[in-house]
Amino acid sequence: MTKKKTPQREPHKGELVIITITRVMKYGAVAQLDEYPGVEGFLPIREVSSKWIKNIKDYVRVGQKTVAKVMEYDRNKGVANISLRKVTEEERRKILELHANLKKSRKILEMALKHAKSRQKVEDIEAKILSDYDNIYDFMLDVFDEGKAAAEEMGLSPKLSAALEALVKRSYKPKRIIIKEDLFIEVPGEKGIELIKEALKKAEKYVDGLMYVGAGHFLLEWDGDDYKSMKKRINSAKAAVNTLSKVAARLEFVEHED
Repeated sequence: MTKKKTPQREPHKGELVIITITRVMKYGAVAQLDEYPGVEGFLPIREVSSKWIKNIKDYVRVGQKTVAKVMEYDRNKGVANISLRKVTEEERRKILELHANLKKSRKILEMALKHAKSRQKVEDIEAKILSDYDNIYDFMLDVFDEGKAAAEEMGLSPKLSAALEALVKRSYKPKRIIIKEDLFIEVPGEKGIELIKEALKKAEKYVDGLMYVGAGHFLLEWDGDDYKSMKKRINSAKAAVNTLSKVAARLEFVEHED
């Protein structure tokens, strides 16, 4: 019997992954983890939906591509136990959108290499990019904002950088990004309310919307088209509020779901 080859990359518990359903059975389904060649996922029927399931084929089908959460991973078998019901709609949307943007970014890089008549390999350039960025799409956004200078900083030739900038500017359009988070905060004592007001006044400089929802509950909103700069404002707003962490009975930011 041939020993199954150990995957070069492995998923970790709690990770959200793109999967493709390869087999559907009465008690569950088997899937391929798209980003982890050689790794299969087992989806028990109880993890398909929080609703009662009469026929699993009403929920999953062979060839279906979706987002799952890794519950645990068996390195020896190369199999991950996965769940669909523990993935929110917002998480599913964001991961699928990122997946589409990563495919598009790689295609743009391939086209730039052809236009520049470069003999470099996409894989080599992508590896170089990933040494500084979480993913290739983030790099493309920097090229969109900063032009070919961002590509040249990564060591790409002026000719390739110029080709990449032209393609990125033509392929991407600034997209409106709206990020909302619920803030739950409780500070006991006579000065608790005043301390919260002071912290929120400082945080207000970095948000586009701050609304009182109920006792100890606030809604913060950021609006823009540049995630990188928005992230800085989000971090600054949270830092202002987190100055109360030592005196707060509760201080928690939670992703808002409309």
